Amino acid sequence: MKLHTNTNTITKSENFVESNYSIDATAKAFAILSDGLYSNKILAVVRELSTNAYDSHVAAGCAEKPFDVHLPTALDNEFSIRDYGTGLSREDCMSLYTTYFRSDKTDSNDAVGCLGLGSKSPFAYTDQFMVESFHNGNHMTFSAYKNENDEPVFALLSEQPTSDPNGLRVSFATEAGDTINFKYEAQNVWKYFVTTPNTNIDVEVVSQGDATMSGDDWQICNKANRGYAKNELVMGQIGYELDADQFEGDVYDLLWRGYGLIIHANIGDVDITPSRESLSYNSRTKEFIHNKVKSILEEISTQTQQYIDDSPTLWDARLDWVGVHKAMNSVKTIREAIGDITHYKNQELFSAESWCGVELPESTKAGNNVVWYTKSKYRSTVQRQEISILKVFSRADMTIIYENEKKGSVGRVKHHLKEVKQEGNIFLIRGDEDYLEEVLTALGANRDHVADVTTLAKPPASPSSSRSSGGGYKRCEVFRCKDSGEWYSDPSTVSVKEENVFFIESSRDDYFVNGKTMNRYKFKELLNSLTVIGADMDVLAGRLYVFTPSTVKSMKLRERSNWTDASELLTTEMRYQLELHKDRITEYESSDKNNWSSGNKGYNIAVSELQKISKECETHGELGKFIAKARPDGTDEIKNLIFSAKKIGIYSAFFEKLETVVLDIDDMYDTLIEYYPMLKIAGRWIEDDDVKMVAEYIDSINRGEK
Repeated sequence: MKLHTNTNTITKSENFVESNYSIDATAKAFAILSDGLYSNKILAVVRELSTNAYDSHVAAGCAEKPFDVHLPTALDNEFSIRDYGTGLSREDCMSLYTTYFRSDKTDSNDAVGCLGLGSKSPFAYTDQFMVESFHNGNHMTFSAYKNENDEPVFALLSEQPTSDPNGLRVSFATEAGDTINFKYEAQNVWKYFVTTPNTNIDVEVVSQGDATMSGDDWQICNKANRGYAKNELVMGQIGYELDADQFEGDVYDLLWRGYGLIIHANIGDVDITPSRESLSYNSRTKEFIHNKVKSILEEISTQTQQYIDDSPTLWDARLDWVGVHKAMNSVKTIREAIGDITHYKNQELFSAESWCGVELPESTKAGNNVVWYTKSKYRSTVQRQEISILKVFSRADMTIIYENEKKGSVGRVKHHLKEVKQEGNIFLIRGDEDYLEEVLTALGANRDHVADVTTLAKPPASPSSSRSSGGGYKRCEVFRCKDSGEWYSDPSTVSVKEENVFFIESSRDDYFVNGKTMNRYKFKELLNSLTVIGADMDVLAGRLYVFTPSTVKSMKLRERSNWTDASELLTTEMRYQLELHKDRITEYESSDKNNWSSGNKGYNIAVSELQKISKECETHGELGKFIAKARPDGTDEIKNLIFSAKKIGIYSAFFEKLETVVLDIDDMYDTLIEYYPMLKIAGRWIEDDDVKMVAEYIDSINRGEK
């Protein structure tokens, strides 16, 4: 890569005594350039040697040919990279490997390297490595090592004829505990390589995910497909994370609030730091990124407009606009770029009176209207509203239904929202065919966009529907329990004369237990927590009915011997279970309780991740001891029991009687790191595929194999 340097014009008033600066070739200087330069030693070695191999293939005219990488394993701790490029003569080897800042790539932007430091990067990890050069029928073996003064030395060990193809092979031994680290860093380094190297073990290169939007030299990846997705600039097949704090305005907003932006730059477009761990944010680099982001925002607007215009109907255009806006909703600058798109083929997308709204036609004929039914997954009830403006949601979040049959139509709609989809929005068009056509015209839709209400399933008949609602029978809901221990509710009817039954009061989807209120979800969690912990809940299953306070009063349930207030029973049972599991609760309250101290030297691996690793280990060791204290068995069921006890207001008094201790989780973690040093760079969250590898590392340490 060509380096950009400045030429200064100096004007002197007279001749001064001058002396040029130089660098003293000491062990300290070499250590800074080979070791101190890199914060992540393993990453640096894999990155520098991989890009050198690629550069050599480019020089040899075989850029698409994969080079070979041997990653260390439990049985073979060698790391090596063998390319099939040009190779080096003896003179070039002795010159390039012994001279820092000497490179044969500074005059070309076809190569990634330029500083003459990458070939020395193995010294960041090891004191000795081997270099083999295959050059025009000659096989030379060199040893690079640090002498007794800690200074690097490069020595020719052997030279012999060979029929092997040209290229270089660099190799060295790794530490036993670093096996997983080399694989992990390789996965990250190679994620932007056009051609993935050949490896001795399977390596799943980190995926960029699907692109929600893209151009010739940029893309925005879907966060859902990548988990946490960084904003990166890719140059020379290496990704550099973009630092939002280096910019202002729209560029800052996009990089700070956005995710998954990948900018592909040509080699030499921006500058990098000597370590190549990050971009050098000089004026040249910042100007390039600033102009590129501005260009991307313009492309996004143009692409979105074209996408909208390609929609087959105005209604499809409206749905497509909302879909794109929702996908980019977290990024203000992109959202604003999309917001500037207001028309589809000279037709306004939405009403100026309402965001994403479409005005509906007025009808003087009775019964012609549009009713909006909506349900959140967090509530059991379906909300109803007659509307004059229809709000457009994404395709997955809304359905338009025509009431082609009035009988039972509302029941079908509510059943669909409550039991089939469990959430969403249904717009029910009620009226004659003429009104239907008027609504379709206003929406820009056609008949294919609308389903008939008869296509929705009928709600199941109530178990007691054949009985009259009179004679003491009341329509209500009843709670039942699945074999899995999960509670749910069904519509039902019940007689006041029913024997051995229970009631719980509820109003507007709020349930009352011990004088406290909770929503339906929390009430089900209360039932679930008691069931999972081992309480005998069979007495309630299928016999716990829900009534409003007024119904409880009118039916005189509190005065009937055959009815029991479930609130009292549940509160009593909860107190009993707290006492029964007092030791486990004390253990839990003395654990980390899902919280990880934020002050521990930046080591932030989650205890939940350590727990997953521990389950995969064949040996226990210090990790097993750590987990036993930090995350005892059955933590989740105890946590849920405590949560439910808090909701009904009985936990505080119980907790005051506990004799708990506070774990020094930081000190425990430091002790853990002494046994398993690799964990300190594992990151807060570990990919599922890597858990087993980390477990193998833990096992190897426990067996004394380090």
